[in-house]
Amino acid sequence: MTDAALVELARAAHLRPTRDVDGTAHVVGKFGDVCAYGAGRLAWCLFGANVTAKRLRALMRAHVPGLLTVEQEGDEEAVFTFAPEDLVQVARLAGCRFRRVLSDEHRAALAASGALTRFQACSDHGSTGPHQALSTGVLALARPGHGPVSPAAVQDAVDPSPTVEET
Repeated sequence: MTDAALVELARAAHLRPTRDVDGTAHVVGKFGDVCAYGAGRLAWCLFGANVTAKRLRALMRAHVPGLLTVEQEGDEEAVFTFAPEDLVQVARLAGCRFRRVLSDEHRAALAASGALTRFQACSDHGSTGPHQALSTGVLALARPGHGPVSPAAVQDAVDPSPTVEET
């Protein structure tokens, strides 16, 4: 199996494939990595700080026959091979993180709830927030329906000292 095929399978299963320093694709898990292994097979390289000899022995006793084939076994590491169609099951065993998939309704609800708290564009000066207010001299308020505020009004709000008018 090639790296490109592993990336396609991982993305279809809502996993996050990454690339190693040498460009090899793999899926990182809490208990090791899933990577391509030979012709039409994937491998789960079980290693790391979270893997103990006790956990490895329990996994060896409890693994589903036909799902994993032991290729290499050590004291606190092992390499299992499996068929590509079993990627989701093995990714769960390896502790890989799955991406969440939002429905269209949920995505629309999140966008609608966040729309009221975002900065609204100021039609007069094109300002979209306080970071641009400094350069344009106009502050756009976050609440819809409010226009731009003049720098004098901002200064009065910050320093409300009374001014003496000359007669």
